[in-house]
Amino acid sequence: MSDIQKLEERIKLLETENQKLKYTMDLIDTECHKVSEKVKRLNYVVEEMVESSFSSKFNTDIEYVCLKLDLEPLQYIEVKCLPMKMEVEYRKTGKIPSIQECHEKLLEELGVPEKEKSNYPIEIIINMLKKFKKDMEEIGEMERAKSIYKIVNQK
Repeated sequence: MSDIQKLEERIKLLETENQKLKYTMDLIDTECHKVSEKVKRLNYVVEEMVESSFSSKFNTDIEYVCLKLDLEPLQYIEVKCLPMKMEVEYRKTGKIPSIQECHEKLLEELGVPEKEKSNYPIEIIINMLKKFKKDMEEIGEMERAKSIYKIVNQK
């Protein structure tokens, strides 16, 4: 068998393998789509269950709010970092932001349209700040905890 014939055989083999891979990729795409659709339906059912049973508790929980808004991963990280950013800004400028200002920043970061802002209570940011303060206390970051305390407990 000549080198050309060997190459032609190898090409045919590679083309066959390529077809098998394409078929496998199509199967994977189909399965991913099915799983994605199931997750969307489950998410809807969970939201409905939470809304009907525990709406007052969960509507002020940032994790639930982020889930409900279906935030992209990077946007979610930005939202979760907001208390730290507020604390850093306060320490840099010395100006204590009002809870309302913090809430507005949160709604902006969440991408909530103006007409829907009333659906997101101020307790969301208060709970976020309190949790951040608690986390800072637990790891010994007392200066950060004090800064957040001043933001949350201002008169």
